[in-house]
Amino acid sequence: MRLIFNFEVPGSIIVRSKTIFPKVYDLLRKPLYLEGFSIKVFQVLVFIWITVGLILAINNIFKYMAFKRSLKRLEEGRNRENEEIFNRILRQKEMNKKIQVIQHDKISSPFILGILKGKIYIPNIELLEEDLEYIILHEINHFLDKDALKKVLIQSIKYIFWWNPFAHLFANNFNHILEIQCDLKTTVNFEKEEKTKYLESITKIISQNVNNRTRNFKLDSVPNFARIKEITSLKQRFLIVLNYKHKRNIFKVFNIGLYALALVLFISSYFIIIQPHYEPTDNGVYIDMDADNSFILEKPIGSYDVYIDNKFKYNIEKLEDLDEKLSDLPIYKEDID
Repeated sequence: MRLIFNFEVPGSIIVRSKTIFPKVYDLLRKPLYLEGFSIKVFQVLVFIWITVGLILAINNIFKYMAFKRSLKRLEEGRNRENEEIFNRILRQKEMNKKIQVIQHDKISSPFILGILKGKIYIPNIELLEEDLEYIILHEINHFLDKDALKKVLIQSIKYIFWWNPFAHLFANNFNHILEIQCDLKTTVNFEKEEKTKYLESITKIISQNVNNRTRNFKLDSVPNFARIKEITSLKQRFLIVLNYKHKRNIFKVFNIGLYALALVLFISSYFIIIQPHYEPTDNGVYIDMDADNSFILEKPIGSYDVYIDNKFKYNIEKLEDLDEKLSDLPIYKEDID
């Protein structure tokens, strides 16, 4: 976020690094000379950062579009045997005008798509009416909590910071947290026996998926009722649902606390700034600079070599990069034989 909102706060604590940061800074500012022009290392890294992030994001957008087109074709051959049950459940929850339920053989696990209006997709497997009710209620809670938008935000962070393994770890854990939160909201008024039945509906879907690998319609960027690859996390999910005791407004308090913590960490990052620290390199020796021993040599390729006391010091791409103390140095063009 600091890359986007980049400003300084008066009174910030400056932490000066004398070893690591100066080396990293010097490396990033080091010019790379190519035929006809020069470019700094950090410019190459920024280009790679943006390019890979855009490729990942665009690839995911195309995947999502193809996924939606496939689902559109899927709707024509959907199973309509349970539509009366679906409509009755939706009417009971007063969601019949906002949500539609589609059941098909190709669906691997229940999920919902949509923000203003949603479509719940359910696998065409042997499920009791109460199983269907649990599934639909779970997906309705995803819809009401706008979990799809939350996942888009987390996916965006993952693509921006694709080089950071913690961003991927955070995204995966966030998906798990969303499912647990939705489980708790769905079962908030359930007794232990009904919670057990709710969890049994999850195991039914998982067992059907294990036995039938032909179901293949799923996407990581949508909330998913039961993922086969997350079986190791299911034990934790089940234990939390079974042992959870409802406390008034706990979801609201949790969300407010989470947002407040993120805001505090974001603001506090502006009050502690780490900067590279350099010691003087001339050992206190005074150099009398004049037009005879100190000057700037303009290269044919457009860059500039800086000479102090008749010794080459460094190269710059443009005069704006020159130290202000050297702004009065004369500029000479390099002769081309």
